[in-house]
Amino acid sequence: MKKPIIGITSNYTSDDEVGKLAHLGGALQEWQLIADDYIRAIESAGGIPVILPAVENVENILPILMVLDGLLISGGNDVNPVLYNEIPTGSLGEISIKRDNTEYNLLKTALKDFSMPIIGICRGCQLLNVVKGGTLHQDLVKEKVTEMEHFQLAYPRDYGFQKAIVKEDSKLYGVFGKREIKINSFHHQGVNKVGQDLVVTVKGEDGVVEAIEQIGDRFVMGLQWHPEMMNDGKNQFFRLFEAFVKECNK
Repeated sequence: MKKPIIGITSNYTSDDEVGKLAHLGGALQEWQLIADDYIRAIESAGGIPVILPAVENVENILPILMVLDGLLISGGNDVNPVLYNEIPTGSLGEISIKRDNTEYNLLKTALKDFSMPIIGICRGCQLLNVVKGGTLHQDLVKEKVTEMEHFQLAYPRDYGFQKAIVKEDSKLYGVFGKREIKINSFHHQGVNKVGQDLVVTVKGEDGVVEAIEQIGDRFVMGLQWHPEMMNDGKNQFFRLFEAFVKECNK
């Protein structure tokens, strides 16, 4: 059976400490980074992972869509509020204009001109909502959306400390087969106004949006938590990536 080729977007940073601390580079060096969890999740589910860099000229990355069978927008920096017509508040974290420009155009083109399945994780979920015309809470706690801190470093990254409720008539319910799941959490922003043709399919016990899906048969979804960190090769999160790879192989 042919293995589908799945593009995974990378982080971009100008922080040279990344290279210096790991003895991989020197001063003033910029880096493109991706957590190995994403790579292993796609590979173990039967896909061929390909890392997609942030680029200076987006026209140099768009042609890759013609050879991809699926697209995964990974987590990372905050999304630039300018992209959803809001001004930045004091709670905004670090943004990357270069990454925003690359991923926004990559995702917009993939949605409009291609039929490939798409998953957005954490930042990727937020960017999917923005590309679809939605907006974000720049900080969930400071905007009083919730009292729960969603950027949780106290727990191991694969520990599901938070209960979330899955909508029964959703693609995710078809994967998980149950209404309640336990998820991890590494974000402080979240979906506010839901974008066009999207529907909320998972909410946390505090009401925060944890997943969105595109209406219709096409496999397009955003996941606010990090299933790639919780994927042990046999659990429900592994089944999620299996389902995604299977869709990419159609």
